[in-house]
Amino acid sequence: GDVSIESSHPVLRDYSENRSSLFLESKVVDPQLVLHSLDGLCSEQFSGWRPLRHYLNPLVSPEWLMEQGYGLLLEGPSEFVRAASELLSRSGIESQMRPLATSRIDTRVLVVGRSFVVADAFVVEVISLTGRGHG
Repeated sequence: GDVSIESSHPVLRDYSENRSSLFLESKVVDPQLVLHSLDGLCSEQFSGWRPLRHYLNPLVSPEWLMEQGYGLLLEGPSEFVRAASELLSRSGIESQMRPLATSRIDTRVLVVGRSFVVADAFVVEVISLTGRGHG
């Protein structure tokens, strides 16, 4: 597949944007429908590069959380969290967005097909095989 080094890419939003958390403050009548909508939003926001589960609270199931009606639902780039909060609000679900004390990091991504590696820098060296007995 194609190989590229990018300084602007959907996966880099985790490092380049301020981050926020989203807390539920009301019960959710249809958790599966809401999760499906959040999944669609996540796919749209990150062009399919990050799954919703990457941002969901890993300590509890989102369905359980939605049935309880309170607690940390997700954390992620603030723009995504804001969009998720607005999506919940349109569905009549109360939530509260809280900024996280995080610092932005200047990163790059090495993309190989649908796989990627994130680092602060990549070095590309061209190795010549001439003069080494190979030609």
